[in-house]
Amino acid sequence: MSPRRLVPTGLLAVAALLASSLVAAPAQAAGWTTLFRIHGAKSQACKVSIDGGRAWRVRVRLVNDSAHAHLSEYAVQVDGREVRRIGFRTAPRRTSATKTIDVVRNGRQVLVGGIGELTGEGLGSDVGMGQISRC
Repeated sequence: MSPRRLVPTGLLAVAALLASSLVAAPAQAAGWTTLFRIHGAKSQACKVSIDGGRAWRVRVRLVNDSAHAHLSEYAVQVDGREVRRIGFRTAPRRTSATKTIDVVRNGRQVLVGGIGELTGEGLGSDVGMGQISRC
C-alpha cells in the first residue's frame, strides 16, 4: 500500500472510531438537568414528549457522590392531591437506576421533587417543566 493510500485509510478509521464513541446509551446521551443538590448528591432529570405532545415523560436519577446514602422523591399532584410518586435511596458513590414519571400537559398536573438525608433533613419544591432539559 502506498503512503498516499495510508493517510486516507487512517483518517477513515479514526473518523469511524470517533463516530462510534459519540453514539451512547440514552442515559449517557441525555441532557440531564440538576434540580436539587445536597452534600455531594444531586437529583437530575430530563424529559421527552409523549402521547402526541399531550404529556411529558420525565426521567429522573440520583447521582450520589457523597460518603453517605441519600434519598430523592418526585410526585405528580393534581389540585394539591398526589396521584403518582417515585423515589430513590442511593448508596454512597453510586448513581441510581433511571426511573420515569409522566406529567400530563393540561395545566392541572404539577411535578414536585426533593432530595434529602436518611435522617429526614432535605429540601424540595415544585419543578416547572421549563426547568428540565430534553433528553
